[in-house]
Amino acid sequence: MMDDNSLGVLIGHMNDRQKQAEAVYAALRTNERIRKKARTLVYRCPNRTRCALAEVYASPAGVLIHHPSYKLSRDLNEQGSSADGRAANTTDGDRHWKVRTYFLEAAVNLALNCDHVHHVVIDREHVEWHIREGITTHIVHPDTA
Repeated sequence: MMDDNSLGVLIGHMNDRQKQAEAVYAALRTNERIRKKARTLVYRCPNRTRCALAEVYASPAGVLIHHPSYKLSRDLNEQGSSADGRAANTTDGDRHWKVRTYFLEAAVNLALNCDHVHHVVIDREHVEWHIREGITTHIVHPDTA
């Protein structure tokens, strides 16, 4: 059984890893050429615009996942989220969802969204398999994710 002190240490470690993930991605963003070269894998939507749903970076600190911001239609947004969730996770309190960056170890799966793809889930094991197989781009089809 975990005591309150152990739980506090664990939560502190998780917060530190989250800050580290954000710092690693911020460093990558300082040089677009290096960021693109460092990118291991990108998940894209099947729309002709090929929106980036998630970028994956295999780094010495761990496998980094970055989800760009996206916007949903009013109807889809209201059907798939709560007012409290929208207030906490959007830039405008409504439809413009914030970027998310984290290490893969912190996730059970990846929830992928853009203007064209909604709530597609890819298991962490699939991400690890794509990396091992050297797949650099994966087009996500909602019915076969």
